[in-house]
Amino acid sequence: VRYADTAGETADFPVPDAWRYRNYVINAFNSDKPYDQFLREQLAGDILANEFKPQPKRERYAELVVATGYLAGARRFGFDTAADHYLTLEDTIDVFGKSALGLTIACARCHDHKYDPISANDYYALYGIFDSTRYPFPGCEKVNRPKDMVALLPPWEMTKTLDKELVQRAGQAYAVAEGKPHHAVLHKRGDPKSPGEIVPRGFLEIFGGQTVKTPDKTSGRLQLADWLIGPASHLTARVMVNRIWQHHFGAGLVKTPNDFGTRGDPPSHPELLDYLARRFIDSGWSVKAMHRLILTSEAYQRSSTHHDKNAQIDPGNTWLWKYSRRRLSAEEIRDAVLQVCGDLDRTPGEAHPFLDAKKWGYTQHNPFSAVYDHDRRSVYLMTQRIKRHPFLALFDGADANASTPFRHTTTVPTQSLFFMNDPFIHGKATGLATRLVKLMNDDARLERACRLLYGRAPSAREREVNRRFLDETLRETKGSDSARHAWAAWLRVMFASNEFVYVD
Repeated sequence: VRYADTAGETADFPVPDAWRYRNYVINAFNSDKPYDQFLREQLAGDILANEFKPQPKRERYAELVVATGYLAGARRFGFDTAADHYLTLEDTIDVFGKSALGLTIACARCHDHKYDPISANDYYALYGIFDSTRYPFPGCEKVNRPKDMVALLPPWEMTKTLDKELVQRAGQAYAVAEGKPHHAVLHKRGDPKSPGEIVPRGFLEIFGGQTVKTPDKTSGRLQLADWLIGPASHLTARVMVNRIWQHHFGAGLVKTPNDFGTRGDPPSHPELLDYLARRFIDSGWSVKAMHRLILTSEAYQRSSTHHDKNAQIDPGNTWLWKYSRRRLSAEEIRDAVLQVCGDLDRTPGEAHPFLDAKKWGYTQHNPFSAVYDHDRRSVYLMTQRIKRHPFLALFDGADANASTPFRHTTTVPTQSLFFMNDPFIHGKATGLATRLVKLMNDDARLERACRLLYGRAPSAREREVNRRFLDETLRETKGSDSARHAWAAWLRVMFASNEFVYVD
């Protein structure tokens, strides 16, 4: 869903409270929040927070408000984000369509979709729902202060307390709220300066085309969420189970996970996809139950051993006669390095050390830019929209400007050079080498290193190569630290190996 800690407009202003939505998503998956509930909260959590009876506790109210960061995190554009808000709404509709429905709805902004049964009226029916929603303002070059954040303290508590410190401590969410409900005007050829007829707020005609009627005094986001897990539920389930399958096998049953339309690839196993979608719904939309079902399957437990006969019949492994090798993602590589070196900090990440908003003066020619390194999991790294984190960019991390359906895996020389030269790898390899040299001899050190990095004992050839490498390195390195330097160099070679960065 193109998560980022910055807004994306010309100066790429920081969003100090975006991390709350990131942590909401992580907690939702860890606790196996039902996926239908997960979708409802992200689309209409602020509405649910104020409509629940009895009134939710403070923590639950805050969770529901934070969930709408799914919408609030839409990209901002231009020098004046208010004037370009129609582009932010296009980004919202685009990510909603691709992430939840596997459909490219935003194509219909300028005209009826050329390939799928989605019309411009469909687009502006959804546009009216989101245009009836108040988005937070992150700041921009023209107005460099954020505003319209949503309080995390329930209104019924704010009216009862005079403790201003408590209200402030409760530092707000980058979330959406209800705006002034209205129907949108169709933009001819996608141009807001060329208005057409009024389009009632509603849902895609291919799934019934219902309009927002009751209650008519709301944006319609809650009704949209209920439609998503009602009339459109089977497609919603198919899209999600396809993503789960993709992350276990490297490719989905539909290889275009953001496009289930006519321009996308048809499912390789349509009956299996339907079966998994039904099991998903029947399980109460449990993501963990779907993980268990897939992980205990014969298909997942097959080895990656190559067979010439099978390869001739099915060279692309479409029929899953083996487990397809895959490279670790950027985040997995960094986390694996931290883990094997004993440096992984498992505590959750929270706010990033941005400057105080009063000191912001970012412009198009002096945009925000920073890298905040730490030893927590890579999911907690500060993610910019305009300038990507250098490590994630090098190893094909997700694009923070648009929904990324899958990672393109590249193999370039700079990746190997990273393992040889980057200060991060040097520091971690040196730290691990320091611990290894405390063991009795080189054989024990190599045994420990191979167990940590490869999960196996070293081969006879590896022992011989290691011995020669150490001998040559020690001859070139003098001093009391020579053994540590030699082992750090050897570990960098191990980190750069295919066996470390690929999964069989």
